Amino acid sequence: MCRISRVEEMNMEDYRVECSVKFPDRPHAHERIQGIGGFHAGSRWKHTRDEAIKNIDNRKYHYYVQLPNGSKVDVIATDVAPRYLTTKGDGEKQNNLLSLPECPG
Repeated sequence: MCRISRVEEMNMEDYRVECSVKFPDRPHAHERIQGIGGFHAGSRWKHTRDEAIKNIDNRKYHYYVQLPNGSKVDVIATDVAPRYLTTKGDGEKQNNLLSLPECPG
């Protein structure tokens, strides 16, 4: 898994992930997330899985999911192939990205 220190994250721009693009017919959960999206600075954004992984690797953006209790869970990219997006462990069994609504168009 990708490990990023809090000091490095402070230099990254925060993007709250509010939706995901999914392929529900894929047999493995990590293959289902094909993109993520949300709102940032008043505009809707959507990044493909590969774009988001590149942005995480380049420390351009810090993606996170906000849980109903208000806490934030970081979105990370795995280090092993095939690379995919996931969230850091938060004690919940449910996948935070898969549980988000589908991104519009």
